[in-house]
Amino acid sequence: MNKLLLVLTLLLLHLNALAQISGRIISNKGVPLEQVAVFVENTTLLTFTDKWGNFTIEEPAKNTYIFFQKETYETKKISWHPKRSSNKIEIALESTILDPNFFSTKPLDPFALFIVQAASKNRKTAEMSKYTVDFYSKASLELSNNRAKFLGQERKDLNPALDTDTVHDKFFYLSELSSSLTFKKPDYFKERVLGMKESGNNNGLEFLTGTDAHIDFYRKEISPTLKVISPLAPIAPSYYFFQLERSFKSNNHTIYQIKVTPKRSNEPVMEGFIYLVKDSWQLYAVDAKIKAANIGVTKVDEFYLQQNFVFDEKHQTWVKDKQYLDLKGKFLVFNYYGSFKSTFTNYKIVDTLSKSDFTRELIQYEKDFSKKGDYFWVMHRKIPLTERESNRFDRSEQLLESRNVKLVLDSIDRGTNAFTLFKLIKGYEYHNSFKNRKYVYQGLISSFAFNPVQGFNVNTGLVFTQNRKDERKTELGVVLSYGIEEDKPRFSGFASHMFNKKNYNTLNLSGGMIIEQFGQEKAPIKNIINSIAGAWFGKNFAKYYQKDFIKIAYEQYAFTGLKLKSSFEYASRTPLFNNIISPPFVPSLNFSSNNPIDDSNYTDAPFESHSIFKFNAGIELVFDQKIISYSNQKQYIRNSKYPVLSLQLEKGLSSSIKKYDYTFISLSTKYNSSIGSIGNLSFGFDTGKFIEQNDIAFMDYKHFYGNETPIGSSPDYNKQFNLLPYYEYSTRKSYIEYHIEHDFKGFIINKIPILNKTRYSLILGFHHLTVEDKSPYQEFSIGLNNFGFGKFRPFRIDYFRSNYNGGFKDQGIILGIKVLDLIQK
Repeated sequence: MNKLLLVLTLLLLHLNALAQISGRIISNKGVPLEQVAVFVENTTLLTFTDKWGNFTIEEPAKNTYIFFQKETYETKKISWHPKRSSNKIEIALESTILDPNFFSTKPLDPFALFIVQAASKNRKTAEMSKYTVDFYSKASLELSNNRAKFLGQERKDLNPALDTDTVHDKFFYLSELSSSLTFKKPDYFKERVLGMKESGNNNGLEFLTGTDAHIDFYRKEISPTLKVISPLAPIAPSYYFFQLERSFKSNNHTIYQIKVTPKRSNEPVMEGFIYLVKDSWQLYAVDAKIKAANIGVTKVDEFYLQQNFVFDEKHQTWVKDKQYLDLKGKFLVFNYYGSFKSTFTNYKIVDTLSKSDFTRELIQYEKDFSKKGDYFWVMHRKIPLTERESNRFDRSEQLLESRNVKLVLDSIDRGTNAFTLFKLIKGYEYHNSFKNRKYVYQGLISSFAFNPVQGFNVNTGLVFTQNRKDERKTELGVVLSYGIEEDKPRFSGFASHMFNKKNYNTLNLSGGMIIEQFGQEKAPIKNIINSIAGAWFGKNFAKYYQKDFIKIAYEQYAFTGLKLKSSFEYASRTPLFNNIISPPFVPSLNFSSNNPIDDSNYTDAPFESHSIFKFNAGIELVFDQKIISYSNQKQYIRNSKYPVLSLQLEKGLSSSIKKYDYTFISLSTKYNSSIGSIGNLSFGFDTGKFIEQNDIAFMDYKHFYGNETPIGSSPDYNKQFNLLPYYEYSTRKSYIEYHIEHDFKGFIINKIPILNKTRYSLILGFHHLTVEDKSPYQEFSIGLNNFGFGKFRPFRIDYFRSNYNGGFKDQGIILGIKVLDLIQK
């Protein structure tokens, strides 16, 4: 028996020896080299030579390369085949001592790449998968200088949120938050906010909550907001150079400091250092700088990110301990800097967590979360307040607790309510913060327009808004439209009441006399485009009719993910004709008629005057919609990884002209999603049918977004054709349209020399329309997005080619001005 055990032991030792590689590393002068890194490519197999230059390492199971690397010596690699006759290796390394910078400046560092790839292979097991953690964060945003005006306008008038008290401090935002985070990685997450203090406005820079501050280098992109390719992602070697700067000991753990350098500066990348733990290959720290322009963040110039990890003895893993995110940028010309500091404590593994523990509620704010006292913050505040921060919070709390709150709020309002003559043109807002009221005068400049029906015209109005403490909201408004050539005022008004902010059930009542374009939306052809085309080039693309109406509408969320909309309207609709023959700046030209069916017919109307009742009902379905919930309200987040689905029924009935009655149904969907480093995919689909084949009024046809100008007017073209005449395919039958666009976001351009300095991105598109009784219509497009300079990049330029009935129809260059949607419809 003893002999058998001895034989088996010797056999196992022999097999073990066969499964290992051993060898000796010497210098070119024959001196044994100590601490030479010996590692196997695309594995986690690593060892170091002893003081005699000897090493032993596990034999790889397949063909690969073995590297030998030591600072001040040239790196060597050998190919390895498992069927080699000998597992003994002797390598001599050439000294580079005459070039002391050889190791640190070498762009290709195989050992650094090995370390990073080992961490990448280990990323799925590097962190706890089911756990809770306590989260605390503190945020501050402040102006970095005392500049108070721009082009003669006060800072507070250009952006009221930047109206700081520079006598005491320059903060325009200060906040702290305590919450509990729950994870079931990689896909499930929720947050419960216990307490929060806030002073000022963050201007959309939201990194305070654990949800917004969640930056994870074990994912392909480190966060939904900071869409940076992680240095630990499998694709990272295509984006970064890695260099080993040094190694050091921390509590008996060997830490490698790896320098991360982008291969191309304009891609969604970081630069700086990552620190990785030997053997476990987990993160120890991150120190990174990120250019905001590379990831499409417009309000920031640069981010500076630090993360620190600690070894959790209880759970035997490295966990995130602290995260500091600093940033700097400017609003218009006002420079600012900010800081978002976070801590993570009290990690607890919860093995019982399952999918059913996570609902659509992403963040839950506890009742009275904003009214926590000093004792709460003493127990939960992990980062002490500075004296300036403490004073700012004290002043804010004193204002709220003061018996003279009305006097204080009125004093603040007086600063923003100041009236100037310029606001008579631009528009004016009057605030009564104590009563939660706002009065808005809409001004003249944003609605000034031209068309041959009205001539030069303007739309302006007054809007009153009342917000109540129970989250109800009431709005009342009146609008005046006046055309100079027509010399005819038109008045309309509306009243709206939101009953709560949980399901946002809202009732709207509107009515009056208005002028409308033919089309499903109020102004499918942008007024600014139509005005310039008409006044300067004699092209009156938009066609109008008059509508006298009264309408009641209601909408609400039935539940998370499902929104209901309905309306009922009575309208009297009358044709309109041109009142101007020639454009004011080019009198030698003549306008076409206001008839969208035949623009050469100046005498006949496109429809008969009539009245009609219209009923509309629709639903919008967001399959994975998330919410942020408070005790008295909810915020519905529209972001979805699935297409958003819309269904609509529209019924025209009891018309004074019987043939104008109709029933229309439609199904549409839209989808916009980031596909990692490859870019953004945008998709729009719409199909519908008129049930009765009546000869209905032309404004009730299904109209499509066409374009007869060289100007594009939306950020993307997922529901627009750019060479299709506006009314050529309008139909009262059935149709199908779809649009596909892919913006490569620098995935291609950033790899092309010279062009990679421009920050342009390549866009490909395909657009299709099928209408009953017409041949299919298609457009193909290729273009460049992100045109402009610096952060001002509101343009895109595309080449479009259209096909009709299988053959070529038209082609053209379209200059897209993406801000037109914001300027004016």
